Formats: sequence, C-alpha cells, structure tokens
Amino acid sequence: MIGRPVDPRHVLIDDLHPDALSALRRHHRPAAVVASSPGSLQAWITISETPVDPALADAAAKVLARRYGGDLCAARASQLGRIPGFTNRKPRHLSRETGLWPYSRLICADGPIFCPGGAALLQEASVIQDGRRPEPTRLIGKQLASSSGRSPAAEHAAGMERLMSILPAGGTLDRSRVDFAIARRLASRGASIEQIVLVVLSGERASSMVPGAAQDYAQRTARAAWRAVNDGSSK
Repeated sequence: MIGRPVDPRHVLIDDLHPDALSALRRHHRPAAVVASSPGSLQAWITISETPVDPALADAAAKVLARRYGGDLCAARASQLGRIPGFTNRKPRHLSRETGLWPYSRLICADGPIFCPGGAALLQEASVIQDGRRPEPTRLIGKQLASSSGRSPAAEHAAGMERLMSILPAGGTLDRSRVDFAIARRLASRGASIEQIVLVVLSGERASSMVPGAAQDYAQRTARAAWRAVNDGSSK
C-alpha cells in the first residue's frame, strides 16, 4: 500500500541506499524513514514550516535525489511512498525461497518536523527553477577534498591524465572503467554523489549519449563508486 501527506512541503527521497542516510542526516532531519524493500529506503523531508508551491517542491525533491543518489524519476511533490506494515508486491521483490513479499518497515519517525536545512534547500531549488545554475559555494554537499577549484571537465581530464600515466605500453582504456575509477577516487576524497555525477557527465562516454541515457549512466556510476568507497570504510 502506498500514500503520502496532502501538503507538497513533505517531499520524498525514493530508493535511498542505507549508506546514504548518514550523509543525508548531516544536512537534513528526516521526518520519517521507511525501509521500502531490502536495501532500499524512503526518506520523508519536511522542507518548510509554511506552504510551498508544488513546482518549487518538485525542484527541491530533484535536488535531494541527485545529491543523495535517490530515484530521479520519483522526485516530485506528488510522489507516493510505501506505508509501513504492508507488503511491497513488486514482482522483483518476491522471495523465491519463501514465496513471500517483504514488508515495508518504519525505521524512524520524528513527525512532520521542519528540516533545519530546508531554507537552504529551497533557496537552491528556487535558483534551479529559475533556469540558473547555483553557484558552487551554495551546494550543500561537501567540497572536493582537494579544494582544486577545477571544473567537472577539468577534474575528469586530470583523472584521465593520471590513468594514462600508469597505463602499460600498448594498453587501452575502457571508458566505463575510466569513469568508475575517476568516480571512486572522487568519492574517497569526500565528493558528494551530485558532484561525481557532474564529473562523469563531462567524460567522453557520457558525452556520446543522448541526455537521458547520459544522466542515468552518470547516476549509476556515481552511486556505485560512492557505495564501493563507503561500504569498504564501514567494514
């Protein structure tokens, strides 16, 4: 069973990896977190104490999804979420061993409390909604640990140069492996998923794709690299 609050100021981050929850909590206070299926969370964020225009809430939801690796297709003010205590009956979640579907479980619930990071989030969403790119200093995510100030394209080029310098004579570089290696190094330096996505998008492989496919590819690569680094550091 699915549902949502009537007020659009309550936005959902869908398909949130458990490791990304701690990163989310550094900047936002979820009103509730639900385990919608094994290994996947849904976090509800109350972004304002007062009513918010649905279009602005849409933009805020997309900022959160990009930043923390959520499902961009589900990033909208009207998105429904799983209700705890009911089974998730998507076919892919059916257990072959037991023939049962998993229950959606409530992980935490602080109530519809206003998120302290809501004001900054709405300001950034407003900039994006107006068709302007936010200034780098207004990003909520971590700055790259190198503090190099390089653009995403320059960051990708530097990564390529680094990999070329250690490539054996006569060797070739697989573009997907290159992007993953660059993304993983950025993740190890404290880059956010959103920052890694921008770097991957500036690479040769993503540039050769249509925009929608490029965005999906960059998201998958960034999330995989982020998880590889953070899963490894938690063991």
